[in-house]
Amino acid sequence: DKTAPDASAFKEAIPSGTNAGTYYVWYMAKGDANHSDSEAACVTVTIEKEGPAPSDKVQMYRLYNPNSGEHFYTSSKEEKEMLLKAGWTDEGDGFLAPVESKTPIYRLYNPNVGDHHYTSSAEEQEMLVKAGWKDEGIGWYADDAKGIAMYRLYNPNAETGTHHFTTSVKEKENLEKLGWKYEGIAFYACK
Repeated sequence: DKTAPDASAFKEAIPSGTNAGTYYVWYMAKGDANHSDSEAACVTVTIEKEGPAPSDKVQMYRLYNPNSGEHFYTSSKEEKEMLLKAGWTDEGDGFLAPVESKTPIYRLYNPNVGDHHYTSSAEEQEMLVKAGWKDEGIGWYADDAKGIAMYRLYNPNAETGTHHFTTSVKEKENLEKLGWKYEGIAFYACK
């Protein structure tokens, strides 16, 4: 007598990290004790995501390096934890970025002074790479719906942390009072 197995017994056949959905797992159904009438069979396995439903937004974390004065953005919890262990200060959630859009934000690193820069301009990215900056690829994407402005400021008196990006009008205005030069809206974050 062949009975259909419990589908939960086949969940380990689905690789970890697989998206939620319904999958079909093929197996050999065994007939009698000597397997004389074994045949291929299929069972349906449903994988459900634990926790909240997948979002179309990515949390960007903001950190501060008290030694260099640099404010840094990353979506990686692992990178955030590594930097905290190295002495950076956690400034909390910076903003939300879309998972993908038509506007990539390029992340670059200057190994000579230990500074990061972000830009949506492919021309600026290319110019900085030619000047010796390391291209770290796409850091995140901008909100093409133009939800929340991300202001870009420049400190002409600093060697590291020369650019600062913020969604806060108050922070922008305070930095301008301290001599930072406002360079306009760099890109947009999600609402």
